[in-house]
Amino acid sequence: MATTDPSGLDIDVSDLSSERAAAWFRQTPVRRDFSRLDDADFGTWPDGFELAGRWLGLRAYHRGCYRGAIAARIHRDGTADVLPPSCHGRFDPQLATALLEHAATQLGVRRVQLAISYLPIDATAIHACARSVRFQRTGDLLVLTRSVGGDDVSPQLGDWTFEPCALGERDDLPAVLQRTLIGSRDFPNLPQVGSIQAMLERFAEVGLGDDRMWYLARYRRNLAGCLLMTARGDCQIGELLYFGLVPEYRGRGGGRCMVRYALDTAGDRGLPAVIAGVDAENDPAIAIYASMGFDPVSRRGVFFRRLATGGDVSPYAT
Repeated sequence: MATTDPSGLDIDVSDLSSERAAAWFRQTPVRRDFSRLDDADFGTWPDGFELAGRWLGLRAYHRGCYRGAIAARIHRDGTADVLPPSCHGRFDPQLATALLEHAATQLGVRRVQLAISYLPIDATAIHACARSVRFQRTGDLLVLTRSVGGDDVSPQLGDWTFEPCALGERDDLPAVLQRTLIGSRDFPNLPQVGSIQAMLERFAEVGLGDDRMWYLARYRRNLAGCLLMTARGDCQIGELLYFGLVPEYRGRGGGRCMVRYALDTAGDRGLPAVIAGVDAENDPAIAIYASMGFDPVSRRGVFFRRLATGGDVSPYAT
């Protein structure tokens, strides 16, 4: 499908399965280094880039010449992750802004309720473009990692035990997850859309979609939280998707025990490292990761935009 905006850009819009997305990314020039916006350093997405799920791809042309592209991964819970816009040649704020606006419009048409974009912390020009089309910054995502094995000063599990809870096998998982979100310090201002079940289904889409690495946590036999992990197909490492405790069992060392169990699980599966993301303002969680030997590797600004159900109000709507 193609649309034209008031500036004369022709936008080619593609709905993509994971298989078609792989081909789309291989054929679409994209910028490698978003922190150097005056440098025309382009390549193609690596073959191992995580492409599972449903994608939306947009390419921009002007008078038949390729100008840039943007893509978004659509999740089942009514959210979509929007990749940073890429301009062919030097960075063009007008083009980047148009790509973000078109992406938001097309996502709204597809009944996505919330668009989220994780933008490089130093790419202030892209931040300005996002704000100009009603994306709001809600904080920063801190990405941390730790290798598995080696010297270990981690706690013993003690009174904490873990039991598998693959999606659909345990009726109590959604209720436990819901309670762990009470008072959460991970992006508290980010709007919540969709049901808890849809949230779990989104977690199941990440990486290899292996929900056999999902666990309920018990403290002295009482349900106290949940731990959700996966293995990433792009780099063969473990990813700690989520861990949380219900309010009455916080402050008993459960967070460190959960991370300990995540590292043990990764080691048992032969994964060399574990990666995790956390709100950069979530000091308690960051302290847990630091005490368990995790090191920060990157930081990104988290921007979001609410979209109207069934179509976003936009000057570019078609």
